[in-house]
Amino acid sequence: MTDVMGCENWIMEVIGDLATLDSQRASLGLDEFEESRKSAESCLLDGIEAMKRQNASNNGQLECSTSEYVSLVFAESALVWCRFLATSPDGLLSAGCEAAVAQAVETLSQAPESTPLRGLVWPICITGSLASKGQQHLIREVMDRIAGQANTSFGNCGPVMEIIKHCWEAQVDWRTAMACNSNYVLLI
Repeated sequence: MTDVMGCENWIMEVIGDLATLDSQRASLGLDEFEESRKSAESCLLDGIEAMKRQNASNNGQLECSTSEYVSLVFAESALVWCRFLATSPDGLLSAGCEAAVAQAVETLSQAPESTPLRGLVWPICITGSLASKGQQHLIREVMDRIAGQANTSFGNCGPVMEIIKHCWEAQVDWRTAMACNSNYVLLI
């Protein structure tokens, strides 16, 4: 997957595991669900820490290749999803999920100029849909950079921004926003 998406294989495997876990949630017992979710969370936390340690510069900023940056963004957004799966029935995000969103938004907003952002619509949608009011301008800036890089009428950047805006206005997650608008976008 690194050659196709720019993202390391292990991250895509965890995303696949989260998709399976999410789809089987109703058929799993709470303990089994939470054990699987925590296993994915641990894998993501360890991987993110290793990537940051490997790519840290002396001034604390990340210095990494495009594929390393893309991998980090996907891993951090997968962590957002993983922690979102632990959201309480009343829809309130846990402090852990809010912290994951904040970190992913920060990383997205620091994209190197050479990074082709159109390939990041999945992490932008997952993270952007849960961004707080104070973080939303950073997601808009990332989307504006995408618009500046290429024709947004091609691909799914425009529909993804509509989904994110719906999430912000209605205070719902990306799945609910897609269902409300019958706008099921392939997030690749």
